[in-house]
Amino acid sequence: MSLFKLNIAEQSEDAVTFYMWTHPSRLEYRPVQLGNLSSLLAAGYNSSWPVKVLIHGFGDSGITSWTDRLRKAYFTTGKYNIISVDWELMATSPWYATAVKNTEVVGRVTARLLVWMVADAGCSWERVHVLGSSLGAHAAGYTGRFTGGRVHRVTGLDPSGPLFHTVNEKDRLDRSDGQFVDVIHTAGRWVGDEDPLGDVDFIVNGGRAPQPGCETKESLDLSCSHFRAWQLYTQSVYAQGTGQPSDWYPKITAISCLSYDMLKAGSCCRWVTSTCQCFVVAVM
Repeated sequence: MSLFKLNIAEQSEDAVTFYMWTHPSRLEYRPVQLGNLSSLLAAGYNSSWPVKVLIHGFGDSGITSWTDRLRKAYFTTGKYNIISVDWELMATSPWYATAVKNTEVVGRVTARLLVWMVADAGCSWERVHVLGSSLGAHAAGYTGRFTGGRVHRVTGLDPSGPLFHTVNEKDRLDRSDGQFVDVIHTAGRWVGDEDPLGDVDFIVNGGRAPQPGCETKESLDLSCSHFRAWQLYTQSVYAQGTGQPSDWYPKITAISCLSYDMLKAGSCCRWVTSTCQCFVVAVM
């Protein structure tokens, strides 16, 4: 039985692994070893392509639904080095408090990977974008902080709220973690965090559960609303690509609203047809 199964926090850097995809038609991924240039090149790395780093959350793994869908979405828009950070052993359910502590370890190791890629593999900070979902959003924040905020963009997809509401900025996702930090909030203060954390925060339908379509599907962990953040983000990526919008990812159309009161009242959505859903988003 592993130490994790006994609820003993072994914050091991060796438990963080990296997988890379570089080709839109290939489902297989290749492992990348920090400091091993041969493994990076064998994975198909191209220094002229943007680098997208995806970090999963609590009770999840590096090869999971949202990373797979976001990977496919990005490949409809161009060529990328897509890296998924796997820290499954340190994010094991039900030991959430241990996983929270381990986000710092994940961020430190991922930052070390990026620093190495910039120094020895021809990568540019201007092409690096780190995205984290749920607890992974705070790991993404740590990644940016341990690079000295040099990461071009950090995106938080409904960052976790529990144990983060009262910590200081260096211990959670914060606008200083990258050159630009954007955050999507969808599950409020129970599972998510509705406090402004980035340069731009998208507060979807008030940032709380239940989100539209989740009214009868919500579980205790608010997963339906919590997942809306990465679903909306993936939808926005598809909207930029050559792929056709689907039932899962219809094209997003934005309109300006005269006031926040009108936004909350739904007055800005009246033009939407009965076959469409209107997501009310406040941008802070």
